[in-house]
Amino acid sequence: MDTTHVEAEATAPPKDKKDDPAYQHTDDNVGVLRKSNTVTYIAHKVALVVDANEDFCYTHCTFKGNTSDPETLEGTLLKFKEEFPEVAKEVEIVLADGIYQSANNQKVSKEVLEAKLYAPINPRNRKSVKLENVRGITEIDPYGRPKCLSGRCLDLVGRDQKQQQYIWGCPVFGIRHQETLDCPEANHLQCCNLNAGGRYYRTNRTDFPQIDWENPQHSVRFGLHYNREVPLNG
Repeated sequence: MDTTHVEAEATAPPKDKKDDPAYQHTDDNVGVLRKSNTVTYIAHKVALVVDANEDFCYTHCTFKGNTSDPETLEGTLLKFKEEFPEVAKEVEIVLADGIYQSANNQKVSKEVLEAKLYAPINPRNRKSVKLENVRGITEIDPYGRPKCLSGRCLDLVGRDQKQQQYIWGCPVFGIRHQETLDCPEANHLQCCNLNAGGRYYRTNRTDFPQIDWENPQHSVRFGLHYNREVPLNG
């Protein structure tokens, strides 16, 4: 799923006619689309359904330019299902930008296509949370990732279903360590007590609703599918 805009050959109605049902609009399916503080269009918003493996566009759905991207998901998926029912039956994963990530859109994807929505975290207005009196961990970033003394985000290595917690591991010495990373010995001592396998840290699921518990965006599996490093129906 992705969206684009098409500039419309239309003019905005006079302010006093904006909500007048009798006014004859030059195009009744346009809206004011703001790309930035200085760029504004009278436009249509077009949502596209594309085969991520083949980059083939199946269908599109047109909305008013001021329709938010998340609001385009349901109508577009319903149209795709109606036009390509046999293809729709095979869809297991819907890829979309982070703006689509919400509990409601997860529900829409499941109900319309019986598919899982893969959308990265959109932190929106969240800010980093500074931590005190936590050995080796300085903050939790807006994406829900703990950061260590060396300024590195910990790796998500698992979930505790019973305790409803995320389990994070050291990115330098942990099970998913990267050989290109290093850590000053002083930080390693203070954070991990020089443990050869680094350290672990847990966070509560309920404290970080921006992370999809069923399919955490920081997991290896999510990354492989979202970056199309494995087949999306695999």
